[in-house]
Amino acid sequence: MSQQSYFSTTYDEARQRFCRAATQRGAVLTSYENSAVRGPDGGRVYCDVARIGAPDAAVAMVTISGTHGVEGFCGSASQTAWFEEAHDGTLPPGTAAIHIHAINPWGMAHLRRTTERNVDLNRNFIDYHPMPPNDRYALIHPIVCPRDWTPKTAAEIRQALEAFSATYGPPALADALIAGQYSHPLGTNFGGSQREWSNIVLERICRSLAASGVRRVALIDWHTGLAASGEAAFLCFHAPNSAAFRRAAQWWGQDQLTIQHFGSEGRPQYRGLLFKGFERFLPEADVTGAVIEIGTRERPTIRMALLMDRWAHFEGDRDSVMRANLRSAVRDAFDPQEPEWRRRAVDSSAKAMSQVVAHLYDWSRND
Repeated sequence: MSQQSYFSTTYDEARQRFCRAATQRGAVLTSYENSAVRGPDGGRVYCDVARIGAPDAAVAMVTISGTHGVEGFCGSASQTAWFEEAHDGTLPPGTAAIHIHAINPWGMAHLRRTTERNVDLNRNFIDYHPMPPNDRYALIHPIVCPRDWTPKTAAEIRQALEAFSATYGPPALADALIAGQYSHPLGTNFGGSQREWSNIVLERICRSLAASGVRRVALIDWHTGLAASGEAAFLCFHAPNSAAFRRAAQWWGQDQLTIQHFGSEGRPQYRGLLFKGFERFLPEADVTGAVIEIGTRERPTIRMALLMDRWAHFEGDRDSVMRANLRSAVRDAFDPQEPEWRRRAVDSSAKAMSQVVAHLYDWSRND
C-alpha cells in the first residue's frame, strides 16, 4: 500500500481506518467519547487508544495524534501505517506500543486546530493559579483578530507584525503570538481557563498506563507545520544535560535535537504543553521523547493559517465562499494533499518510530 493511501479526508474515515488496522494487528482498543459535542455531520467523536505488545510491559512507545485537531490527519496516517506495515509488526520482548488517536477529536472532525472552546490544547496543561501572563499578546490581539478578512486586511496584518517585530524583537513576537495566552478566549493560541476534556482524558489514559505497570515511556506527540516539507523536526523539551535528553539523542541523533528551527525568533517560551502534562500525569515513570513536527508550508503561510482558522470560525459567514476558501487554506497549511508530501511524511514518521523501537529492549534491560 502506498504511503499516501493512509491519509483520510474526514475524521470519521481516519478513525475507522485506524481502528480497523489496530484490530487486525491484534491491538486492544479503548475508546473515550466526548459526549458533549458532535462532529460536523452530527456524529459522535472519540479519542481511541490502541495497545499492542506485552500486557505487563514496563517499557512502551506512546504516540499521540490530533493534539492540534486538523494536524491529526498526518499523525493518524502515521499510526495507521505503523499497524498496517509495522516494519514486520514485531516489538522487542516485554515492551508495548500505545497509539493515542485523535486526542482532540472535535478539532480534527471540524478541521480546526483548537478544541470546541477555542482552546489550543497544547497550551492547556497549566496550573491556572495564577494564570500565566502574556502582556504582549494584548498588544497584537486587535491586529491578529480582525472583524473582516480581505486581501487588504491580510497585508495589513503582515505589515503590523513586521512592525511589532522591529520594535520589540523577533523573540517577543514569537512569544506574543505562539507561546500561549490566557486573557482573550476568542483570540488565537488561547490556553483556556480550565482543563479541557482532552486534558482530563489524557490523565485517565496515563493512569491506565501506570496501573498496567508502564514505568518507562518513549513519547511522540505528532504535529505538522514546522520544518522542511515532509521532513521531521524534533522539538525536545528535556534539559540538555538530563538523562532523558541523552536518551532521546541516542534514538534520533543529537544533531536532530539541537537544530534551530525557529530562526531569529528563537524557540518561544511555550506554556501548557501536552508533553509536560503527560509527564505530570505519570510522575513515577521515566518519560523520554519529543514533539515531532512534519514540515508543510513556509513559516509565513503557517502563521497566517493560524489566524485564518480563528477568523473563519468566529467571524466568517458559515455559507460564504470566503469562509470556505479560508478553511481550505488552513487544511492545506497543516495537511497538504500532494502525494509526494504524503509519501515523505509517512516515511519520516515511520523512521522516527523505528528508531525508538530499536532501542526499547535495551532500555527495558538497563537501569
